Amino acid sequence: RAEPATFGGRPKSAAVVYLAATVLVAIVASLIDLKTRLSYVTGGHGGLNILPQKRWNVYRVDNQQVVEQDRLRYEKQEEMMRLEEEEADQLERYRELRRRLRGKNQHGQQPSDGTAEERSAGTSDETVGSSY
Repeated sequence: RAEPATFGGRPKSAAVVYLAATVLVAIVASLIDLKTRLSYVTGGHGGLNILPQKRWNVYRVDNQQVVEQDRLRYEKQEEMMRLEEEEADQLERYRELRRRLRGKNQHGQQPSDGTAEERSAGTSDETVGSSY
C-alpha cells in the first residue's frame, strides 16, 4: 500500500482545502477593506455622492453666501425702518410739544426755555421738521 502524500505533516487533500480556505479568507478580507475604503470615499453610503453638484444644496459655498447676503440685507432694512420710525416719533413728539406750548401762549402765559427767541426768529414746525 502506498503512503498518502503529505504537505507540512498533513494529508495533501487537507492541505489543498486549508490553502483554499486561507486564500478565500484573504480575498474576503481585502473585499471588506475595499468596501470600507469605498464607503469612506463616497460619503459612507457606498453610492454616488452627487449632492455637491445640486443647485439647491444648502451646504454649497455659493448658496451659503447668498443666504448671508440676504440676512445682512434684511438686517440693514430692519435697522433703516426702525430709525425712520424713531425719527417720525421724535417729530410727532416735537410737534405735540409745540402745539401745547402755543396753546399756553394763547391763554396769556409766557413761553419758557427760550422759545420766545425762536418765535421772534421765525422758527416754525415746517422749518424744524425739514431738518429731519
